[in-house]
Amino acid sequence: MVAIALKAEEVGLDVFATGEHHNPPLVPSSPTTMLGYIAARTERLVLSTSTTLITTNDPVKIAEDFAMLQHLADGRVDLMMGRGNTGPVYPWFGKDIRQGINLAVENSGLFKSFFDAVSGFDKDALAGTPVLIAATGGTARHSLVLDHALRPLFAYLRAVVVPTGVYAASEDWGAQGLAERIERAGAELARIASPAATPTASPTASARPARKGASGGFGTVVPFEEQLAALRGE
Repeated sequence: MVAIALKAEEVGLDVFATGEHHNPPLVPSSPTTMLGYIAARTERLVLSTSTTLITTNDPVKIAEDFAMLQHLADGRVDLMMGRGNTGPVYPWFGKDIRQGINLAVENSGLFKSFFDAVSGFDKDALAGTPVLIAATGGTARHSLVLDHALRPLFAYLRAVVVPTGVYAASEDWGAQGLAERIERAGAELARIASPAATPTASPTASARPARKGASGGFGTVVPFEEQLAALRGE
């Protein structure tokens, strides 16, 4: 399939699309891995899925993986989602094909809500907005989500992300280094958010137009749970 994609680029075709198959011949079982490799070997070919399984995949993981892929492919990725109809595959992911339609509706709605809540249906909502990525978790391995999921997602939304991310696992609380990292990240955010305070501040941030109803370029912060509730019509 990689050879086909490279030949498609060579002869001038516009799009290469791949399915997702977890039963033999398993071609491919990991579309994002394959498309990431193809993206590195091509320059203009649009890379698509046909389809990504919204029923057996975690919608959060789909959002993270394809945000990263879109970032690496310089915006050449199209995502097509479907529910799949191979019954034996569903139990491998802890699912029941008899719930396929319900799973598709629920997971598609959750997937879409992430971007609706972030962008408010406005693709420029976060353009130039200063962002500090920080999180806590049970183990250190969860820190990977900061640089391998959240950072590319905010880059795709054209936010201005500070270089230093802050992550604290259970063992980090009170440990040496966490306070210093928080202070460094906070200082970086302050420099970007207050461009007049330093000549090294981000020019993107200084040129950012104020949001509607904003005071000083920043609107009222609405808690994420309230945004999700509004999307559900609650």
